[in-house]
Amino acid sequence: MAGIQAVLARNAKRLRALQGRSQREMAALAGVSQKTISNLEWAESPISPKLSTIESVAGYFRLHPAVLLMEGVTDEALTDREVGQMIEKFARLPDKRKRQILELVNDFNQISGQ
Repeated sequence: MAGIQAVLARNAKRLRALQGRSQREMAALAGVSQKTISNLEWAESPISPKLSTIESVAGYFRLHPAVLLMEGVTDEALTDREVGQMIEKFARLPDKRKRQILELVNDFNQISGQ
């Protein structure tokens, strides 16, 4: 399993590429510096991104910040606003309900061999 910074770097770079944007363009649109985007996309960067940076970049893509931190997310999920909306709804659920849903997902993954 990749570290969270590597996952974030990979997802940010993929999103930028899917939109055909340069780091400079993405930085301007997200309201951060080009150096910030460069550091964000560098998995081994000695500088950990601030939460506000992750939120700014996610906001630019109209995604929930958690989507940028999800390992193994597909290109479709990265560009689908519904994924972010589902995450937001899940986050608002009571803990008991979250556990029930996660148990169902784990059961499904075991059955499907994932």
